Amino acid sequence: MRDNIQTVDLVLELDPKHNRCEWKMTRIVGIYPGNDGLVQLVRIMTRDGEYDRPIHKLSLIATKEELNAGLL
Repeated sequence: MRDNIQTVDLVLELDPKHNRCEWKMTRIVGIYPGNDGLVQLVRIMTRDGEYDRPIHKLSLIATKEELNAGLL
């Protein structure tokens, strides 16, 4: 089990303004660990640009390792 989101992970951006079928898949391009070493804020890349989002508004789809291994 892994504690922190990492760059290149594939996530779903949870957006209460849209229906679930309209939520966007995005990639993590930057992480901001807190003083405790745990990531609470990340930078995501979408078609519209890059944005900072708290991790509680994201759902992990695939880790960097899973993507590199071709498991998806």
